[in-house]
This record gives sequence, structure tokens and C-alpha cells, in this order.
Amino acid sequence: MKLRLEAQEVDPETEPMQLIFLDYEMPIMDGNETMAELNKIFLEEEDKPNSTFRRPKICCMSAHTADNIRQTALDGGMDDYLTKPTGKNDMDMILKRYYRPRC
Repeated sequence: MKLRLEAQEVDPETEPMQLIFLDYEMPIMDGNETMAELNKIFLEEEDKPNSTFRRPKICCMSAHTADNIRQTALDGGMDDYLTKPTGKNDMDMILKRYYRPRC
């Protein structure tokens, strides 16, 4: 079986992301490796001349309930942590905390 990485190009000026749900365990890169790569991209965007880039909030999602996994995710730059399976109330809490609809 071959796995292929794909990324969708999004213009942060016209389609700013506010929130990303990031799974902690993925087959090619784990959440910490992915977060490190995202941080590089975020810094590149912030360093562009006249940048209006605003870093999206990152919510880690994992089936792990151990505090050390949660803390590792937060120390790696993620903003919040949800344990899977995630209920509607938990998702609502994260959306209310970080998502601001554009008018």
C-alpha cells in the first residue's frame, strides 16, 4: 500500500484559517512532527513583507488520555487538546473558544 501526502494550497490573505484539528497519531508524521512543520510554514508567512497572517489555533486530537501526551502536544505548540472519541459538547467548546465567523 502506498501513502501519498497531499496539501491544499490556501491563500492566507483571502482564506485565513482560524482553527485546525490535528490528529496526534498519523501514519507518516505524528502530531509533533506535523506541528514542527506547520510552525515553519507559519513563520514563513509571518515574515513576508506586509503580512497580515494570523496563526490558526491548533487543537490536538488523540485517543491517549495520559497527561504526558497532552503536555507534549501543548509543549510542541498546539493550543488545545481533545481526547477521542470526542463528543458534541467538547467540539462546541473548542469552536466557541477559537472560531470567529467572518462577516
